[in-house]
Amino acid sequence: MTKVLFVCLGNICRSPMAEAIYRAEIAKRKLDWQIDSAATSSWEVGHSAHPGTQKKLRQVGLSSEGLISRQITEADFTKFDWIIGMDESNVENLHGLAPANTTAKIRSYMSVVPGRRLRKCQILIIQGILKRPTNCYKKEFLIG
Repeated sequence: MTKVLFVCLGNICRSPMAEAIYRAEIAKRKLDWQIDSAATSSWEVGHSAHPGTQKKLRQVGLSSEGLISRQITEADFTKFDWIIGMDESNVENLHGLAPANTTAKIRSYMSVVPGRRLRKCQILIIQGILKRPTNCYKKEFLIG
């Protein structure tokens, strides 16, 4: 079973939307995957998905039922195969929160999109060479 955790700052907008979309797609394809979402912060813990997120999901026929914000835990870093930060700030925060025994691959949501330009530090993070960047180089590389 492949286990994927989507993560954003509050877990009320982007990551629960990704969770709902991917759960529906996984179910449609009958794949043995587990999908979840979480926040890097505790600000919204216990809250439902944002009303705008709920509206967008309804518009495409997806439910927001059960999408309740939670904060990422230390156990998540070994429970999940992939932890996907919804932006580069989330990825940086995830690397800072990750315990030494992390087994999950931490990536940015957009990091594997063909044709997307990445900074050198992003490539080093993807390759597992750089754990937590303190600054990024300005030179970009084209993926795909």
